Amino acid sequence: MIVTRSVDTALRILIYLARQAARERFLKARQIEQDLKVPPFALRKILWSLARRGLVRSFPGREGGFRLGRTPREISVGEVMAAIEGRVVAYPCRGVDEDCELSGQCTVAPLYQEVEEALESLLSRHSLQDFLSRPPASPARRGGA
Repeated sequence: MIVTRSVDTALRILIYLARQAARERFLKARQIEQDLKVPPFALRKILWSLARRGLVRSFPGREGGFRLGRTPREISVGEVMAAIEGRVVAYPCRGVDEDCELSGQCTVAPLYQEVEEALESLLSRHSLQDFLSRPPASPARRGGA
């Protein structure tokens, strides 16, 4: 499983909205684009996916915009990933694929299922709230030590 750019952007948007929530105002898409440097087409697609799952709320009109759909503590990282990319899948095979020669005999498929379950558990334990008090990460060094 790879964290896609869309998932990363969705998390950054939600953290941004969470930090702005104290001001009790709606944020315009244009402001989010500019502040987070997200291309408009990507922002619209991500906000639509998040709104469909109730993670953000959109309000039309001149005074409208976007805000979190729930409190930061109620929004898990796993839920964000599912909203953007769908269910976490370590490997598409479950050991019972009718088109596979090894169907019903595969000894590796249970490992993939265990990885998926562990990852889903880990991601569901972390919420947006976890990121609000965290300092930004320092830039990673390249080329080893």
